[in-house]
Amino acid sequence: MRVIRVGSDNFELLWDELWKNGARRYPLYGKFNRSFYSAYNDDKQHEDCSFIVEGQNGPLAGMMITSNVDSSGTTSFSVFNLPTLFILNEEIDVSSQAWKLVKKEMESLMTSSELWNWTHSEFLSDEGSISSVGRFLLSLGARSDIEWTQVVDLRTDPGILFKQMTKGCRWGVNWGKKNLDLRVIDNKTVTIDSLKIFRELHIEAAGRETRNQQSWDAQFEMIKGGEAFLVFGYLGEDLVSAALFSHSLDYCFYGVSASKRELFNKPISHVVIWEAVLHAQSIGCKWFDLAGQRFSGERQEPTEKELSISAFKRGFGGNTMARVNLEVNS
Repeated sequence: MRVIRVGSDNFELLWDELWKNGARRYPLYGKFNRSFYSAYNDDKQHEDCSFIVEGQNGPLAGMMITSNVDSSGTTSFSVFNLPTLFILNEEIDVSSQAWKLVKKEMESLMTSSELWNWTHSEFLSDEGSISSVGRFLLSLGARSDIEWTQVVDLRTDPGILFKQMTKGCRWGVNWGKKNLDLRVIDNKTVTIDSLKIFRELHIEAAGRETRNQQSWDAQFEMIKGGEAFLVFGYLGEDLVSAALFSHSLDYCFYGVSASKRELFNKPISHVVIWEAVLHAQSIGCKWFDLAGQRFSGERQEPTEKELSISAFKRGFGGNTMARVNLEVNS
């Protein structure tokens, strides 16, 4: 049993095997998605510190980590400002010795800098527990909070999924089916122009440019690389609603969307998301993550807009699931 660090000759092959056999391969950590977050943050200062624990029968566990030193000299461990990712090989019985090597490697990274902080996030297991990495960070005094997200189980028949939506959501989807021309754009059909018109709609909806051009170029590569797809909704010749969805082999994530503001009185986005649900199911995804949920009783009070968006997402059915966010400092 040994540790294989990023840069080693066989690291990428081992990581691909671990990613293939891991549970809930969160799509934001795919190769092209990571490039997007690097471009989005306009940050070229992150150093990749990822590693894998390899056993006789292949990779057992691994962590995706980057480090970045800020102006105060503090080293931040994340993945291009996303939380670090820990993966276990679900196809192999992982021994306690493997965890000891993971812990030793984490401790080595921490002690390489006098000042550091580490952010990590993970879903609770079906039994309601967290991983050994989560427990280790808690033992170091990590602060924790719960983030809620709405997840639809795509292993369910589409007819049942449709019935599980709220009445209002079903009405919106049916309206969209009758009035909008829907187009799914994936790695076989995407062009530079696809992202150009999506970007133009996004700027129009936001009233300003919110992201750099490199991030849009990175999203083109995400789609071209098979890690994302677009759904466009046309009213006549006009693009009125569009959204981008990241995906891995089994997990789809609702990323970014834009719609014509003057048509907000029409349910133009419902069918765009429903079409994405069906497409994600058709390519083998098991889960469809509608992303963040906010509730009125939270300590940090959400805005009315956040509560409205959360209610809209819950209208598509699924389960409200918990992610544990952890942060610890030296």
